[in-house]
Amino acid sequence: MRKVLLIALICIGFQLEAQDLGEFKPLIDKFKLNKFAAANNRIYINKFNVNFQLYNEMINHKSGGKMWRGGVKGDATARLAVGLQGISEADLQQTVDKLYEEFVSDLKAKGFTIVTALEAGKTKYYQDWMPAKGGNIEVSNIPGVVSVSPTGYEYYFKANKDGGKRKQNMFSQFSKIGENTSLSKELNDAIIATIDLTIAFVELGDNWNPTGAAKIKIKPNLRLVDSYAITNENKSKSIIKFKGSVTHDQVTSEVNFISGKSGPNPTASYKGSLKKSLEIENVVNEDKIVSVVAQDVDKIGKELPYFRLYSAENKSVEDLQVINVESTKYANGVYMACKKMLMEHTTNALKSI
Repeated sequence: MRKVLLIALICIGFQLEAQDLGEFKPLIDKFKLNKFAAANNRIYINKFNVNFQLYNEMINHKSGGKMWRGGVKGDATARLAVGLQGISEADLQQTVDKLYEEFVSDLKAKGFTIVTALEAGKTKYYQDWMPAKGGNIEVSNIPGVVSVSPTGYEYYFKANKDGGKRKQNMFSQFSKIGENTSLSKELNDAIIATIDLTIAFVELGDNWNPTGAAKIKIKPNLRLVDSYAITNENKSKSIIKFKGSVTHDQVTSEVNFISGKSGPNPTASYKGSLKKSLEIENVVNEDKIVSVVAQDVDKIGKELPYFRLYSAENKSVEDLQVINVESTKYANGVYMACKKMLMEHTTNALKSI
């Protein structure tokens, strides 16, 4: 009876854990995985990064002006900022550290030797790159996003003129075919692993409004993204900027392995991503957040000699919404989603060796 009860409790525990994640649908692009054998069980972790969206600031602007059949409308501008509150930096760092430690342990258990950053740094590939060490939470180039790398993890980055990390463009999150092939060749065809995962919590709804009002609708949805454009209010100081303009930063989640060099392409490659985002449930309140600003309208005007004068007020509303989150619950949900993707793709990529 005791054994039956124990098994039942284990099954219930598994079901409760599984309910915290949505459906996992991997997307795989692979090429000659058996050629990974040429790596002689050597693997270099070129990148291990987890990005967290913690804040989002949106704007919607409707321009006023003359109306058909007389009258005028004023401008209407809605600004809506949404942020997660209660998440500790320590929990973020510990989550990424745990994912990295388990990833390395899994590789070693599969018989792989981890190529050190010291050895990789001697290659021509990294000649103009700067060394860095993980363990710090960095503000990303993408507004509202922080990037976390594992404590003690050593890596290299391309620097700008000031010595800081070079800003990425909107397509740089996506892995290019043939990327890191020269590095692999210099490391005697070692497998190059690139891990880049992104957690987002904002989904933008339809901003259309039949009255022409400025409207922003946000649906909180915590998830490990597949491919997603993070949208924010454009706060650049450019003199050429339209009212209500926004920025779009493309992010994705990928677990990639390549080896060797055949022309511009790798000898073997595995690109693991998601067909759809992996949702992390029961962590963030998913009630929709809406901000609406109606345009002021004057159809009557004021009669003056020889003409009629119309006047409409420009309206602007700024709203800040905070979503309280339990830090340990958030960290556990993120860990489960990232581990699911990381371990599934790692096993699929390297099982042919």
